[in-house]
Amino acid sequence: MGHDTDLRAALALEPAAVIVPSATVLAQATERGYDSSTWKIVPNTLLTEPEPQPQRVRDHLHQHGPIRVLARLGPEKGVAALLAPRNRLDRPIEVALAKAPFEATAGSQDELLRKCQALAADTPGVAIQPGLNWDDVLAWLGGASLVIVPSHAETFGLVALEAMAAGTPVVAHDVGNLPALIGDGGILVPHHHGATGLWRASRELLSDAVTYRRTSRAAYYRSRDYWPALVANQLLKVVS
Repeated sequence: MGHDTDLRAALALEPAAVIVPSATVLAQATERGYDSSTWKIVPNTLLTEPEPQPQRVRDHLHQHGPIRVLARLGPEKGVAALLAPRNRLDRPIEVALAKAPFEATAGSQDELLRKCQALAADTPGVAIQPGLNWDDVLAWLGGASLVIVPSHAETFGLVALEAMAAGTPVVAHDVGNLPALIGDGGILVPHHHGATGLWRASRELLSDAVTYRRTSRAAYYRSRDYWPALVANQLLKVVS
């Protein structure tokens, strides 16, 4: 949920509708003392309506594809914590880190990037790269064996959704909106299990072909609820 200063200023304008992306945001607003009883949920949307991957492509990625992580350079995204423990996986780990036009403190994004780069340098097989254009995200996440979302908090989980739309299973902590979004399209790890739990769940999923295939299919079909036309219809119902 956003900063109180911005939110109060927006609400002071007495908007005809207040739209939030998830029940998680509604709950956070209530906890902060806002009357969210009339607020409406309209989820974030995919950019396109992708076709399912051919099964032979997904099976190849299951066996040989890299593990990928895509995140903004914020401490709440959990990337540094994910890279800290040494993992035992026989495939590349590719991490794309994007800067945002805002940061907690001046220089904090560069500091976090340097930390992640240092952790990657100490771990064979881990590569750090810059963030992606949104047009390129689906294909990049779709080229992974699985995607790890190590966030400590998520009001929606767009990276997870983009991965699922490509049929890529997601491994994530059970925080914020992620359980409702991911469901059986991935593996949810209790947050207190930390990064070690995320790596363990990743290894277990990759070692179980039956569960992997079932999870991949579930991920894709869950993502179809967020196709642009469907979300646009929800928005029109709210504002009409």
